[in-house]
Amino acid sequence: MSQQQYDFPLPASGLQKNDLILGVQNNDDDQFEQGKLSAVSLKNGPSKDRKCHDLIYFIIFTLFLLYYFLIFSNIFKHENKIQEFITPRDPDHRACGKKTLKEYPFIYFANPDKNYLTNTVCIKQCPNNLQKNMEGQKIECATNSNVKSCIYNNSHYPNQTFLIYETFLKDTVCVPKEITYQKQIETAIYINEIQNYIFQIYIALAIIGLSALLSFIFGPTRKILYQKQTLVFIRLQNILFINCNFMLDLWSSCIFNSSLFKLKNKTHFLLTKSNLFQIIFTLIFFFNIKLAANFIQQNKMILIIPPILFIVLLSFFCFWVDVCFNILSHGYTIDTQNQLPFQQIQLSTHQYFKLTLHAFFFLVFRGFLVQCSDFIITYSCCQWYYKKEKDTQNVIWQNNIISQQQQKTRVSIKTLVKYHLGSLIISSIVVTFLDYFIRIGNLINVKINQKIYTKLENKIKKNYAKKIQKLQRKIQPIIYLFVANALFFGLTDI
Repeated sequence: MSQQQYDFPLPASGLQKNDLILGVQNNDDDQFEQGKLSAVSLKNGPSKDRKCHDLIYFIIFTLFLLYYFLIFSNIFKHENKIQEFITPRDPDHRACGKKTLKEYPFIYFANPDKNYLTNTVCIKQCPNNLQKNMEGQKIECATNSNVKSCIYNNSHYPNQTFLIYETFLKDTVCVPKEITYQKQIETAIYINEIQNYIFQIYIALAIIGLSALLSFIFGPTRKILYQKQTLVFIRLQNILFINCNFMLDLWSSCIFNSSLFKLKNKTHFLLTKSNLFQIIFTLIFFFNIKLAANFIQQNKMILIIPPILFIVLLSFFCFWVDVCFNILSHGYTIDTQNQLPFQQIQLSTHQYFKLTLHAFFFLVFRGFLVQCSDFIITYSCCQWYYKKEKDTQNVIWQNNIISQQQQKTRVSIKTLVKYHLGSLIISSIVVTFLDYFIRIGNLINVKINQKIYTKLENKIKKNYAKKIQKLQRKIQPIIYLFVANALFFGLTDI
């Protein structure tokens, strides 16, 4: 049987351990061109034939960006007129408090009946502290085609009725104090809540920015305090766990009553289960955090990626909200008569298209930024973990290795821009379209499987609970000893 021949010849000196870790330079270009690659030359992969994947999606996305900014560049040339969208208008489509009605900023319902809410008028001041007898009284208003007089008139003809009643000011609406009147007009003023929503958006942006600033200021201090508190908490938990277990064992040896012994077993089982899992998870997270700490110490540039991502996303969100307000503020006034005061501004088909395009761009671009950040962090971590020097005897290369590890973040950014932009773009688009369907599917799956899991759990508790308790009582002393020692020696290495 002949020996198999490989296509990757080794160097004349043989393949050394350091070659696998660090690699050596291959100067024989003829072998590379002929396809006879040295195993050492593949330390970074076939980089000569490497190309950017999904380039067509990157080109499409770039063209989409140009089209997007071309459309929305004209928006900022016009004044933001969002107040026009939330300004009440009288039956003649005149905005209260604007232009000729500048002295009449508030909307008033002449007849607070749900069937005649279109009979509104712009007034100077909301009526309050009125006399009992309102005959002949009047308020200052700007009359219109529906309300031709602002003198009190409790007519039998609803279209001619003009009532004067106690009100209070809410935004730009004179709201009746009478509860029955409030219920009658609530369908006409709900759109005024848009102003509250806009105000809440600004408050949310301020809270997000303030929270980010405080996290950047107090983050390092809290990190140090949490490290010390976590260390003390873990040690105290370990001591209390061992002491409680010892006391329960001592207590069980002094009790002979069967009912108390069963109670003791149940308590012992619950305490053992909760504390045992806590210690195991603590150990797992402790060693993972310790590994992550080593990675961060040797790749400190990675710490700036999350703050930069947050700042970019917050800035983009502010830009997105501002563009939405600009689109909404350029609606057109409808010419139909007898419209409610906050239903006289509508959006055109072109504006709905802009809103849809704007929302789609926000979702895709947000996903693209998040995936870029994840790629940089993941690629840097993989570069550090799989290419780091593990042979502590090679002291000569140690300084070179550390300098290489500090450059992993820059290398990952370069790799992202050079090879993976198209792939991240198509993945962000796919995630944007499929994420909500996946969530709905997962919710349905959870609801379907919930009954199955419940039946299976009840069956296990019924048939195997006693066997599990017996097995646990046999192996728990060994586990206690192992976990306690591992935790003690692990914490001493901090």
